[in-house]
Amino acid sequence: MSVHGFSNSTLYATNVDFRGVTPVVDQMTADGQLLIGSSVAPFIRSGLLTSVGSTVDITVGHGTINLETIGGVTTIVGDSGQSVTGAVTLYADQAALNCGSSVTFTTDGAQTATFNVTDSSNNTLLGINTGNLSLTGSTNTGLGAGVLTALTNGISNCSFGQGSSTSITSGTYNSCFGTLGLSSLSGSSYCSAFGAQALANLSSGNYTTGLGYNAGIYLNGAESSSICINSYGDTGVSNRLKIGQATGTGTGELSTSFISGINGNTALTTPLMVVINSSDQLGTMPLPTSGVTSLVGDSGTTVDGAVTLTTGNSTRNCGSTVKFVSGTTTVTLDVMDSSNNLFLGTNAGNAADTGQDNTAVGWGAMSSNSSSAYCVAIGYGALGTSSASLNHVAVGLGALGAAQGSSDCTALGFGALNQSAHGIQNTAVGSNCLNVLNNSFNANGNVGMGYQCFSSMTGGSRNVGAGTTTGSAYTSTESDNILINSAGVVSESNTLRIGHATGTGSYDLKAAYVQGIAGATISAGSPTPYLTLTDTSDGQIVCPTPVQASAASTTYGSLSVGTALQNTANYPILVHVQMVISAAITGVVSVGVGSTNSPTARAITPTLSGASSQYFSFVVPAKFYAQITTSGTVTVTSTTTFASQIG
Repeated sequence: MSVHGFSNSTLYATNVDFRGVTPVVDQMTADGQLLIGSSVAPFIRSGLLTSVGSTVDITVGHGTINLETIGGVTTIVGDSGQSVTGAVTLYADQAALNCGSSVTFTTDGAQTATFNVTDSSNNTLLGINTGNLSLTGSTNTGLGAGVLTALTNGISNCSFGQGSSTSITSGTYNSCFGTLGLSSLSGSSYCSAFGAQALANLSSGNYTTGLGYNAGIYLNGAESSSICINSYGDTGVSNRLKIGQATGTGTGELSTSFISGINGNTALTTPLMVVINSSDQLGTMPLPTSGVTSLVGDSGTTVDGAVTLTTGNSTRNCGSTVKFVSGTTTVTLDVMDSSNNLFLGTNAGNAADTGQDNTAVGWGAMSSNSSSAYCVAIGYGALGTSSASLNHVAVGLGALGAAQGSSDCTALGFGALNQSAHGIQNTAVGSNCLNVLNNSFNANGNVGMGYQCFSSMTGGSRNVGAGTTTGSAYTSTESDNILINSAGVVSESNTLRIGHATGTGSYDLKAAYVQGIAGATISAGSPTPYLTLTDTSDGQIVCPTPVQASAASTTYGSLSVGTALQNTANYPILVHVQMVISAAITGVVSVGVGSTNSPTARAITPTLSGASSQYFSFVVPAKFYAQITTSGTVTVTSTTTFASQIG
């Protein structure tokens, strides 16, 4: 050791050796103490320096110097793996794109290491396998695993989401937010995709926007300037806006649409009318300058602006022939088709009809008609299943409802001729008249008039009936009958019946008058007249094997008014009387026939007024009396009697 002297009790020396070896010239061996405080260098040497924790130990032969460190990293502990002590290397593994191609640690060679997420071209590409080390573009931003992996010289692209924008190379100003969005786009620009897989298949389109999950997924080529909002879009179509997948309540569909900021605003320029077609496509057309501006129905809300007039022709809302036909400036309401058919009423007629000149009015009238012609149906279901029928008239609910292949029938009333399918020339007037008549018995030529007339007859022909429930006893094929206010008798045919019974009850007759008989003279050459008799038990009129009228009976005298005259013969006689009346005021002539000389009289003339001649005939059984009487004021000038044997 070389001693240079003392100053302020401090020893200055050089070449002090603390290694504990044999000193050499100008050196001295220290004995455990180090003098510190010199402002100029003494050279301190030691044989071994060790660092443990936060201290540095200098070990020599005769003692130890402990130097404590201040500040600095001593240990690094990661989220996983082992703790790191001692010298530490920080790096982003840029070559392997561990954090993205723009992420680096940069050291200054001294004491500073700088963490960078943006490169020198202002690209920020953060995420495993995001970006690449050969790109030359600038101001691009990518966040997520495998984002913008093919980027070369593209500028200002932004993409967020795993696997998004993986094919963009030279494209510019594209934006993506969502997994796998814009994953097929390469050199295109100005596209925006928001939502998982939005515009995932678009390869070369420009200025296209997709908003929503799978928005624009059907765009797979160069579709450009299109906007898809929650819609798959249309393949191969550019310049199109689509909102929603469809109209409805399913996934991605819209059942209603609301756009604010329209109602109440007045157009500043010439307004156009927005219209929509059945495919949800919007369009415009000029507003009408005249005509209908609003429409008010019998029910519902007022319709303003564009008005669609429809009759619901395909659903027969108004009948199969009713429709609105639009021209250039007019809308025409047609109620007849080209074959002169008119079908008016819900479900009336049908679109497949091949008939002609038919008229049907009412719900379901002629609803199944196929080839009928010249028919008229009015009422619910009238001629409802008509086909291949001609010249029918049906009025009333269900009238002629089953007619098929028949003709020339008339049905007026509820259910009239309802089951008649193939009958011809039948006429029914009245509710349920002839309503079960059918074709199984070739039932033709019947006429029924009245409520439920012939209502149980299934197959008769050429019957005529008039009156409420007339013919109600007929149930099968009774034919060629004439019934007036009579139920008839089951299974009978070729019969005339008038009235229900003789009496004063409902449907009964207590008297019968047939004009045009009294006083009529049978001309010469006419058939010999015969006498008809009535059975008092059931009203049947019969003509027994006749006996020709003989000459005037010599045993029967001349009748005079007020005097009874007996038929003393043993056979009945037919008495003919001619009475000449010179004057009468409310007078009536009566005849009585009975077993006593005071028989009960019945009026045989109407009320008389003035002069007249009266002719009448009556039968006087053997041994019975006959008497002519008058009432009121009647002046009889003469009475001529002629009697004939009838049995």
